Amino acid sequence: MKLLYPDYDNCIANLACSVLKYFCAKAPNKTLAMADEILKKQYKNVVVLLLDGMGRNIIEKNLDSDGFFRSNLRGIYTSV
Repeated sequence: MKLLYPDYDNCIANLACSVLKYFCAKAPNKTLAMADEILKKQYKNVVVLLLDGMGRNIIEKNLDSDGFFRSNLRGIYTSV
């Protein structure tokens, strides 16, 4: 398994900043580009479902490629 270092421009904190920015609140850090792209659709409500410990390796090893989580996966970001 390859060692993965945190990417502070592509991490869970950037996701929170994207949601803050979407609702016109000040984001203290950079936003997450993939989330910004999704939020361009101007949704009325935004729900973030965080599944701790559900990393890429776990998903790819244990879930069917046509299952709900893998078929709806939009990107990977790091968390520390």
